[in-house]
Amino acid sequence: MLLRYLALLGVHFVLNFALLQDSVVVSHPVHHDDYSNLSQSVRQFNVLSARPVSTFAVAVLSRLGSSTAYVLLNLGLVACVMLCLRFVEILARAGRPLPTIGFVAAGALALAFPSVIDWTKYMGLVTNMTSALPGLMALCALAAASIDPTRERNLALAAVALCVVGFFAKEDFALPVIACAALIAHEKRTRLWTIVVMALVALFAATILFNRAVGSVFVSGTLAPTDPYFVDMTPRSIAMSLANMLLANGYALIVVGAAVVAAAVATARKRHARTAALRIALLPMLAVFMLAGNSIFPNHAFAYYAFVPTALLCAALAACVYEVAGDPA
Repeated sequence: MLLRYLALLGVHFVLNFALLQDSVVVSHPVHHDDYSNLSQSVRQFNVLSARPVSTFAVAVLSRLGSSTAYVLLNLGLVACVMLCLRFVEILARAGRPLPTIGFVAAGALALAFPSVIDWTKYMGLVTNMTSALPGLMALCALAAASIDPTRERNLALAAVALCVVGFFAKEDFALPVIACAALIAHEKRTRLWTIVVMALVALFAATILFNRAVGSVFVSGTLAPTDPYFVDMTPRSIAMSLANMLLANGYALIVVGAAVVAAAVATARKRHARTAALRIALLPMLAVFMLAGNSIFPNHAFAYYAFVPTALLCAALAACVYEVAGDPA
């Protein structure tokens, strides 16, 4: 696992620093959020803050200093890609690693996403990362529990524990984790998985209620239609927000199209293996669910939010290509 991570880290360095002469590994504050986040203090942290986990993570990074914070930001974004690849391997390939060339190619495709540059420089995305890392680990744990009867209970409990961290960092991974657990519950039809799904739904509800109680603008929304966090939950607005995040970028559009087509073909090949087909079909849906939290904010649907969903689609694309072509591994 370490070697695979280091390989992705090398790809990231080449693509986003060596080939971009104006880019630097250790950056400096640019956005207003950068200055705000890097001025936070652990001593001033209040557990009754909106999204307390990510708020605390920001304070810790500020304490470590800007240079360390930017390095950790880059290490974290590569970890997100790594976890997307591993999750797809576990869920759609029963844990079998992708062949090296496919693994590296999928990682390179994800790390070449144009808006990844924001993830290398923008400290405001620490909130997303502190949600994505435990969220992706929870997805990996759920998928591993579904194929390992000897550790099923412990892995399922670990997934719920990881979601406590992830959900209270940001709400991005609530729907993907619940959807994944629901699919596995549908497959297993056991009391354990019913409890897991119910626990995740209850945890998500508790997260929303907590954030609303502490006055989080991310949950309560704002009144003026021009405000950044104005909430519009009409189907048309949500569809347009999703399109802005996932389809407006031409690169992402190509990845989305290729992944959906590959998933459809792979699903058709698995039509006689219903469980495998449903797992493959779930992958593009999870990418959309990752954007659901931001989709209700029409004024805040930025392209960089699609980085992790695009990384998942790149991983899904690689898995589906090997499924269709025949896996040499």
